[in-house]
Amino acid sequence: HDGALNLIQSIFINNLETENININSTLKIVRLIQRFAYDDLFPYAQSIITIAIHVKNPRIQLEALNTIDRWADKRAMNLLYNLESPQNPWVRTKYESLKKTYRDAVCKSS
Repeated sequence: HDGALNLIQSIFINNLETENININSTLKIVRLIQRFAYDDLFPYAQSIITIAIHVKNPRIQLEALNTIDRWADKRAMNLLYNLESPQNPWVRTKYESLKKTYRDAVCKSS
């Protein structure tokens, strides 16, 4: 289990270390992570998603934010709160929307 996750994380990082990032393979890794619950791939998934939110490509950033949204976990939202707001306007809109949704959910449950 850890060996496979280590391999996925290595592929992800190696892809980022190349001069021309392979957007499709990076998106596939992020989408693969979306299929699992927050705890299932801990801490590998959280590390990959945190990095993906800061990759220069907005498609990758949006998909990483979608992963946090799909996890629907308080710890994932806390992770989001501890990240800087993305620079891309479309990605920032998604980021702010997720934060607002989380804030609203917390207020309703209080």
